[in-house]
Amino acid sequence: MIIDGYTQPGASPNTNASDLGSNAVLKIELDGRNAEDGANGLSIEAGDSTVRGLVINNFSRPINDFSGVGIYLARNGGNVVEGNFIGTDIHGTADSGNWWGVLISNTSDNLVGGIDIGSRNVIAANKSYGIEITGALATGNLVRGNLIGTDASGTAALGNLFDGVRLHGGAASNSIGGTFTAARNLISGNDRYGVHIESNSTTGNVVQGNFIGTDVTGTRALGNGFDGVMLDGGATGNTIGGSVGGATNVVSGNNRYGIVLDSFATGNRIQGNFIGVDVTGVAPLSNRFHGVRILSASNNTIGGTGGNQGNIIAFNGGVGVSVVSGGGNAILSNSIFSNNGLGIDLGEDAVTANDAGDGDPGTNNLQNFPVLSSATRGSLTVLGTLDSIPNNVFRLEFFASAACDLSGHGEGERFLGSLFLTTGVENTSFEVTLSATVDAGSFVTATATGGDDSTSEFSQCVPVT
Repeated sequence: MIIDGYTQPGASPNTNASDLGSNAVLKIELDGRNAEDGANGLSIEAGDSTVRGLVINNFSRPINDFSGVGIYLARNGGNVVEGNFIGTDIHGTADSGNWWGVLISNTSDNLVGGIDIGSRNVIAANKSYGIEITGALATGNLVRGNLIGTDASGTAALGNLFDGVRLHGGAASNSIGGTFTAARNLISGNDRYGVHIESNSTTGNVVQGNFIGTDVTGTRALGNGFDGVMLDGGATGNTIGGSVGGATNVVSGNNRYGIVLDSFATGNRIQGNFIGVDVTGVAPLSNRFHGVRILSASNNTIGGTGGNQGNIIAFNGGVGVSVVSGGGNAILSNSIFSNNGLGIDLGEDAVTANDAGDGDPGTNNLQNFPVLSSATRGSLTVLGTLDSIPNNVFRLEFFASAACDLSGHGEGERFLGSLFLTTGVENTSFEVTLSATVDAGSFVTATATGGDDSTSEFSQCVPVT
């Protein structure tokens, strides 16, 4: 079945590029104000159907978990939803929300939006979720090229009342965005989270290439009410960003945190993103509080040791990366600078002093940081010691910054290189020569990551001489 509203005289699909809003002109409106309680705008169960060029609004009186939906996809998959306004008026500028915008329940391989410029949906002002993907059979679904939580211009908030995009209930291997510019979703202005991934069987999902908390240009804040991205409820094995070209999410301008890992989220990867900066990766566009916050979550990776896996985490209103509780969280090869708090904070309690032998338990095992004694220019040579658990191998990472934090402990603006160090029974000395060029007057800091992947706070700063 193909339902094509663009065949109506006077209707026309969007022709704007990805850095502009939608200029689609729609003429056919499904208005649910006089529908019975629980009615959906469209329910598609047969599969392999296409809906384009419709305005679907005001189906906002649910009677159960699968009613009051603008477009409900269930059972058979392979459907395409493109070029619609879902939850707005016919101009894409005013609130006429459904209860849900699009609900994908236990069905696979559906496409919401697309990479053709005419495929962009505006999904905004709905009374719960803009797009929800749920159920163990909800796999391989793609959400691409949409405006989710803004008006058709992409410059003003028209938020979905809960989350822009929610994945839960075992939804696995779905993709939000993509590595093509045209696949980018704008997920901003929503009342709670931009993207929310939850429950312990919700795994293998990928969020790439999106603007989350900015306007359509990626240069101005249009924040989600809570956090840009939330992973909780045991969400495992999901990827936010990536190391390949085009995978970078801009997660900036949000009204709480940039990215949060909470409630036993484990094995997730946060890689290659801009968190607190605009699309250029240079200009400030801060999240209100921390860039990344980890709470009761373990064995996640922020950055990585491969090429282009490090995130830029800068200019945020709180800490760069805060690990409140949990262990085995690796924070590797990132560019962390100019945040309002520490670069990395274990326990969210300012600088945590080293202890002899590093035997104290706690957040990220309260891993001791290296103690640096000097950094000498030429081929940069750094001397220092690490006091930690004997006879263990640690990855030490070294960073340069133009300035030192007021605490005397650094952030790490530029990753310089790493050293693997096996500890002895007492303070273990090291001397490392790095090929990076660092100007005199800059500062060098370091972190230590143990065999359990727990990363320390940044060391104290030492000036390059």
